[in-house]
Amino acid sequence: MAQDAALAYRPLQLARAYVDWVRGLLEGEADPDELLEAVEEWTPFRRYLWDAAREDREAALALAREVFSERARLAAQGFPVPETWEAFLQRLGL
Repeated sequence: MAQDAALAYRPLQLARAYVDWVRGLLEGEADPDELLEAVEEWTPFRRYLWDAAREDREAALALAREVFSERARLAAQGFPVPETWEAFLQRLGL
């Protein structure tokens, strides 16, 4: 059973789904509670991206670049995104 659960864990897909969800919130009239929930999910997202990098570093870095390119909009909504790429990678553990 534990082996089945491990096989189902797809961190890059989870990270991508989170990014798509947040992007949708930023592009529309987001409910403040939903934005707060998205900010609270930032920590699991970081873990997904870190785990994804262990499987496919280039794909994880590409997704990290996408997220960092939205830094200003994310930070304006309370997401803890550092100002520099190097600090962002360090915070992600990449």
